[in-house]
Amino acid sequence: MERLQNLIGTIRSRRLLFDLGQVGAATTVANVLLYLFQLVVGRSLGPEDYSLFSALFGIVYLGSNLANSVQVSVAKLVSGALARNDSTQAGTIVTSILMQVIVIGAFLFGAFALAASSIASYLHSDSVIPVLITGLVIILFLWVPVTMGALQGAERFRAYAGVLLTFASTRLLFAIAALATNLGTLGVLVGAGIASLVTAITGLALVKPPITIRKITYPDRESFLKVLPAAVIGTIAIGLPGSADLFLVRHFFSAEQAGLYAGASILGKVVLILPMAVSTVLLPRFTHDRTLENTSLRLLYRGVLLTAVISGATCVGFVLLPRLALSILLGPEYASADSLVPLYAITMFLFSLSVVFLHYNFAAGQTTYFYFILLPHLALQIILVYAFHQTLSQVLMILLATHVSLLICSYLFTWILGSHQTSQEARL
Repeated sequence: MERLQNLIGTIRSRRLLFDLGQVGAATTVANVLLYLFQLVVGRSLGPEDYSLFSALFGIVYLGSNLANSVQVSVAKLVSGALARNDSTQAGTIVTSILMQVIVIGAFLFGAFALAASSIASYLHSDSVIPVLITGLVIILFLWVPVTMGALQGAERFRAYAGVLLTFASTRLLFAIAALATNLGTLGVLVGAGIASLVTAITGLALVKPPITIRKITYPDRESFLKVLPAAVIGTIAIGLPGSADLFLVRHFFSAEQAGLYAGASILGKVVLILPMAVSTVLLPRFTHDRTLENTSLRLLYRGVLLTAVISGATCVGFVLLPRLALSILLGPEYASADSLVPLYAITMFLFSLSVVFLHYNFAAGQTTYFYFILLPHLALQIILVYAFHQTLSQVLMILLATHVSLLICSYLFTWILGSHQTSQEARL
């Protein structure tokens, strides 16, 4: 029996590494294609038209927090249904959430339509048509995380990687086609919408067993709305570094200092983002084990170790050679930010470990973690930076201290929870 358990553990470990390799490689290629997309559009449109496009596309990406929250929510619900061997319920969950996302998108488009004139005027656009098209793109963009979440929850990571690459590549190809036919900003926006539609349809086609379209039922709606708030908090937390702190630094410091801080934050976010594939792969496995009332602490610590290796190696490089990293990645004008990089990189290393605990507690349905540990730390971080900001080093020390506290609290909360559940299982 022990040999069988060891064999199963070995197979799961090998599959975990294989899935991590697929998702990690696909994410890297997708990011490169996204960079090429921005490069091609920027060079072809020119500064004036590109400024309008980037502002409108920035609105699309503002919805990425909601989109990522939808994805992890779908992944959790689908994984839980499949753990109970209820593939029909998994299909119903996907289609019901897709319907709800369509309704949400319709409301967002209505808001865009009402505010189109004001937005166009604010962006100095001569027409409201680009704004209206942006609204349509958002509707289509929100379909993608539903299908991505379904594939993630079903642990079909080869298909997940393929759909991710489909999204990035079709968006680039449609942009090139639009620019080659002189369709300009409107053509690129329409192409991005079509790319979202193609990706969503491809994702639905790859989900197996076949999804059965059914009427939205109240239990599905309630389940989705029950997990969504925690997902939103977690997604905001992951997106907070390099956004809220940059906003405050820009307000309290000179443009030059804020620019150097922004350069350091770009490198720091690399430390955070690189190991994100670990959480992507582990979330459905956490959910599967928790649905079957297994603690899966061993899998959690394995995920923390993998994250520490990936994130730690990058962090060490930035700590030892910050000036070289800045010069290569951002240019010599950012080299004077070398004193900021080590602290930011170490902070993001600690946060990357907390992210694994975040996904574990999300899979376990522990909303207490999000409301009483994660959210207070996020608020405390912003309040402290707002109150104490004499130097950039002081800002970074505040970030470091809050993330040290977050990691310790995340570990203690999860360990106490896991120990309690283990003792309950032993009594049974």
